[in-house]
Amino acid sequence: MASVAANAQEILTLSEALSRSAKNNKKLIIARVEAQRAALRHDQSLAGFLPQIEISYSGWSTNNPLNAFGFRLQQEAIAPADFDPTRLNNPSAVGNFSAKAEWKQPILNLDLLHLRKAAHSEQTISEKKVQRAEEQIVFDITTTYMQLQLAKQSHEVMKESVILMEALLKNIRDKYQQGLIQKADLMNAEVQKIDIDHRLAEAASNEVQVSDYLSLLMGEPSGSVWAVSGLDTPDGLQMMDELPENRADLVAYREALVAREQVYASSRKNLLPRINGYAEFVTNDADAFGFGAQAYLAGVQMTWTIFSGFSSRKKAAEMKLAIKQAREEYDFQLEQAKIEFRHALRAYNNAQVFVRQQQQAIAQSEESYRITKNRFDQGVIATTEILQSQNQLSLQKLRLAQALFELRRLVAYLQFLTHQQ
Repeated sequence: MASVAANAQEILTLSEALSRSAKNNKKLIIARVEAQRAALRHDQSLAGFLPQIEISYSGWSTNNPLNAFGFRLQQEAIAPADFDPTRLNNPSAVGNFSAKAEWKQPILNLDLLHLRKAAHSEQTISEKKVQRAEEQIVFDITTTYMQLQLAKQSHEVMKESVILMEALLKNIRDKYQQGLIQKADLMNAEVQKIDIDHRLAEAASNEVQVSDYLSLLMGEPSGSVWAVSGLDTPDGLQMMDELPENRADLVAYREALVAREQVYASSRKNLLPRINGYAEFVTNDADAFGFGAQAYLAGVQMTWTIFSGFSSRKKAAEMKLAIKQAREEYDFQLEQAKIEFRHALRAYNNAQVFVRQQQQAIAQSEESYRITKNRFDQGVIATTEILQSQNQLSLQKLRLAQALFELRRLVAYLQFLTHQQ
């Protein structure tokens, strides 16, 4: 069995388990990182509306006739002698050092506006995924915590069964030694004791396994057998008649539809003209880090792609299908969520009835065992009857623990489905 950590000796409350998972759960950390990446991608989309400024400095040397004459012209150093055909055709090496500042300004790019809206929807999707992941972890932690409560309760029931069976076995052995019962009765009792011991070992092992999974969800090292409170009957749940459609995952599906609609709109606006501004300031000098000759260039450019080999049209058609797919996915997820809600609601109502039935069954089993035990002590009934009565009592206690767990799990599940955390 795993060792019990020092901090596991104290009772781990559900709220503390939830607090630890909110900080350390790996799935949540991954989801939050993805949301941060989506936010950065949204910020990047702003580049389509902001100016771009570049500064460069370069140095060149050439004896190419055209470039050599061009360098001297840019340096504003042309003299009459430079037009000598011999010098023009066979220039000496000419160096040029140029500093340039470029400014590009988007003016009208309607397709980029829709892409930015799509990036905003993608950011919203990531945020909703984080929210739903947090809700999922709350449900997982709550369920696992209750599973550990059930495992501990089952362990305690089996311990009580072992104590009860040991006392009963001692009584049976005494009767056998007195010749009051047959050896077969003693062997039946010993077999039942072995079976109870085996179930006790299984209960202890299950407790360790559930503790390890709870540690994983909380981001804690495994190997600790956490001490938790006992199972109890949950308070009444305030029910909803319908599934709320503002649940985080359903909102994410709607935002996915919005994002694809924006991408489709962008592909349509891509057919319209684009207008962008451009300006540059340049210096040219024969000396390094010289900034003698200065010049500027500024203007506005409009570009219009008239024909792109049907790629724009085909892309728009593809995005229409993507929109249809997103709409179908949302409708499917919404209908599936409604079915899950109605199914869980029916199961919750049935579980309430079953808990009450099991509580009555335990009271009857305890009374039945008391009567059977008295009659067995008086030698009125056979050994098999007392063994059956003892086994039935243990079974009913385990069933009550399972029923309480299922009822509480359904409460948590309905809260998860209806986003009431």
